[in-house]
Amino acid sequence: MTENISIDDAERSSTNAKDLRRSPLPRTAAGEASTPYHLVTIGNAISWGSAREYLDRFGIGVNEWRVMAHVANDPGCTATSVSQFLRIDKSVVSRSVKSLIGKGYVGVEPEGGARKIYLTESGVEHHARVLPIALRREEILLTGFTADERAVLMHMLRRMHSNLAAMNEFDHQADRLDPPQGHPPS
Repeated sequence: MTENISIDDAERSSTNAKDLRRSPLPRTAAGEASTPYHLVTIGNAISWGSAREYLDRFGIGVNEWRVMAHVANDPGCTATSVSQFLRIDKSVVSRSVKSLIGKGYVGVEPEGGARKIYLTESGVEHHARVLPIALRREEILLTGFTADERAVLMHMLRRMHSNLAAMNEFDHQADRLDPPQGHPPS
């Protein structure tokens, strides 16, 4: 039988005032010096804002919009290629495609063992309604950037994007690496 322990009980039993670190560590994986921190918080804010905006105004979720935008850019793509390009789970893509089919915005056509995804005419019209909002949100995000700064930013983001495969390969190898100094193996 498992014992129910309240947070207060857990705090009392595990906290020793002498063991509490009261000053920041010299380097962490969050905060102003962390590239992933900035990318994730910006990405989360973009997603959260678009999710509300697109659902309230257009009746589609942010993942549905991402799928629609990708299909608009790559007609005849598959759920697998959308998943790989957007780096979201294939089940999320499949649910979004199913929802978009139900709303009449996309259609799927079997071709050579693959299921190719296309926008319907209604989907093209809906994409045209959402696109100005998506572009305006991007414009607001880039307010104050010169044309040269925007070009440099896009170049840097593309370079970071090209490094994702190497980062993911590292992640898959990480369990075979020695833990960093000062950290016991888990």
